Amino acid sequence: MDVLGNNKLVARQLKKYIKNLDDMPEGFADFIEAVGESYNHYENDRVLLERAMDISSSELEDVLVKIRKESKTQKDVLNELKGILGGLNDENTHEEKHSFENDITTLTTILKRQLDKKRKNRISKRRHLCSYGRSSIFYIGRV
Repeated sequence: MDVLGNNKLVARQLKKYIKNLDDMPEGFADFIEAVGESYNHYENDRVLLERAMDISSSELEDVLVKIRKESKTQKDVLNELKGILGGLNDENTHEEKHSFENDITTLTTILKRQLDKKRKNRISKRRHLCSYGRSSIFYIGRV
């Protein structure tokens, strides 16, 4: 059995602090070997932990890149929606036009409002055409 132990750090510490290794008490070499093994286990655990952290860090960086791409895409879509919504109706109030800058929820609400207006206009036009058609039939029947 090597008196200096099986770990380089333990060997350096022994050489530094114990001047004459031959003067060590009996059984001390077993203790040094146990300490060296503990150091080796600690170093192995540290290497494994560092590797796991490197892998996790790399995975997180990949996710961050993906999230940034998705965020840019969403911002581009949001800006396009703002432009479309702004051009849909010039009757938007100043408050509505300003709210285009806020968030997607506000834009969705305004868009729903615009769609409702459009549906109501269609229904109104259909009713008008239907009533015009009925009055025409009424007049034709009287002739």
